[in-house]
Amino acid sequence: MALWGDYHLASGAGWRVYWRISQLKGGGLEVWFADFKGRRVLWRGTAPFAIVPYHRPHPGPEPPPPEHCYKDGLGPQCGGAPFTALKHGAPNTWAFGWNAAQDTDAVVVATEPATDFAPAHLSITAKFQCGWYQYVHNWVFDGDGSIHPQIAMGGQLNPNTPGTPHVHHFYFRLDLDIDGFPSDVAEIFDHNTLNDPGGDKTTLVAAQGKLLADVSKSHHLPYDYVGYEISPRNFDVFGARD
Repeated sequence: MALWGDYHLASGAGWRVYWRISQLKGGGLEVWFADFKGRRVLWRGTAPFAIVPYHRPHPGPEPPPPEHCYKDGLGPQCGGAPFTALKHGAPNTWAFGWNAAQDTDAVVVATEPATDFAPAHLSITAKFQCGWYQYVHNWVFDGDGSIHPQIAMGGQLNPNTPGTPHVHHFYFRLDLDIDGFPSDVAEIFDHNTLNDPGGDKTTLVAAQGKLLADVSKSHHLPYDYVGYEISPRNFDVFGARD
């Protein structure tokens, strides 16, 4: 068994899911081949990087000009840092010296039975050091078939410019492809103008990457005709702000 990069099976709440951390310093926790009651609904899910733009101008050398923006996680750029896997139980602070020796030291798999108020669930979680911050990757698979990917974060301010506001943008990559790609579509909402009629327009297109690359649209909501949808949640942990 390799220290990093193996696929590990987790099961519970009607789910069979494989998790993986490809390397100590990289893009964090990955989930693969998620089957609910014997049916494949998610081929792969990751949250491999974060973009952290700073207000400008700012007095410190980091992040460097002209972008004044870090890319953290997979393929760090502009002074950004990879997600470094930490041992389970690492303190919720600058945890240098707590690097995991192998992937199984970093990941916590837990199952909870159903209650009067919530379905049973399978949870897969890992924590990563990234510069002055820690990111927690958490995937929750509920017994009703729903999937909840989440990111939490904490840490301390950039010592080079502690007074400069900045934003953490987390990015998810998900491959649903239930019953094959022909059923994958994307709903594109375009807010053209405040004048009615015709100010807002919603279109359905095939969920191909080239069609989803237009960032001028208000939002893209990918889903599958078979019954799965990826919908943004209005929680601060998805776009934490300092």
